[in-house]
Amino acid sequence: MKNKQYDIVFIGAGVISILEAVYQSKLGNSVLIVEKDDDVGGAWRPIDIFGFKNIENAIHYFLHDDVAPNFMVKNLNWQLIQTKNKQRLLKIKFIDKYIKFPFHNRIGRFLSYLIDPVFRKKDKNIFVKTLDLIKKIYQESGQTSYYIKGGAVEMIKTIKELLKKSSVRIELNTDIRSIEINDIDKIINLKSTKQSFTCSKLVLSHGSRLPKIKSNKKEYSPVEKFHPRPAVHLLVEDNMNTKIDQWIFSNNEIIKYVHDLTKFIDKKNRQPNTKVLVFALHPHIQKSSDIYSILHNEILKAGIVGKKSSLKDFHWTDVFLPTLYDKDLDHIQHEFSPCISFLKTENFARGIGYQAKKWSSKIKV
Repeated sequence: MKNKQYDIVFIGAGVISILEAVYQSKLGNSVLIVEKDDDVGGAWRPIDIFGFKNIENAIHYFLHDDVAPNFMVKNLNWQLIQTKNKQRLLKIKFIDKYIKFPFHNRIGRFLSYLIDPVFRKKDKNIFVKTLDLIKKIYQESGQTSYYIKGGAVEMIKTIKELLKKSSVRIELNTDIRSIEINDIDKIINLKSTKQSFTCSKLVLSHGSRLPKIKSNKKEYSPVEKFHPRPAVHLLVEDNMNTKIDQWIFSNNEIIKYVHDLTKFIDKKNRQPNTKVLVFALHPHIQKSSDIYSILHNEILKAGIVGKKSSLKDFHWTDVFLPTLYDKDLDHIQHEFSPCISFLKTENFARGIGYQAKKWSSKIKV
């Protein structure tokens, strides 16, 4: 039987890859997306825990970009909200207490950078480093992060609507086993766990899982980088009200940041005096029987929850950051162009910004 042929194949069904796939299909190209998981969305996919459906697996707040917000609002119909309710926490270790600053407070930011191990490296004169630090703080002033009011659920809903209206085909629960490029005919032969097929162009992203890439003249084995970023969800009973949504821990040895996910739970399913918090932990932290009580104790000290709060349930997730760097993707594209290209997806807002002008003429919810 003759192999199925496509103009373009994407490895990975992240949001940016799907937007580009839909765009290419509207140009008249036949497009296939191959995804190793059982649903689309990549890092944005929500999870079902604690009896709740579609809980954020983490809050990936969008960083500053000049172009992306306008495209998100006008073309994707996303209602954006600035994340103003953020705090920076610095732990005073000898008294085991925290001091808090508004996230964009310059004093808090200065102190946070000052205790950062990167700053303390002896690679520059301390005076020069301090001047660089002050310059950096002023340059970042006023750059607020933002997010979609409906959270990741709204994002996934949008891209699924776009896919449904397009001719893009998706193969879920599928891994790519081999990539062989015919340099003469400029055709890529692919084998997956389900079938064999060919395409004229292969599009990658930071999260693409790749086997060895072969052509008539060369071969390349991508070296995957695994960066563990463990995450924990806690279900907490707490009657203390707070207007803060995110807490950044500047010098905690376990916690990087905490987000309150409660507002993203469907209103009809929320429970009185019940909060769902997600913790991003440092890479070296491992799952243990006492980690959940340790985390609850830390947010008690930090005043994130009230003194009478109690831990009701918990959920551990092993998160891994993108396995391919820009330099890896640059190298693959350079070696196998024009057959292979890539999308920059590591910074979500910037990744949208790179393509927004091109997409605007074809993508509209």
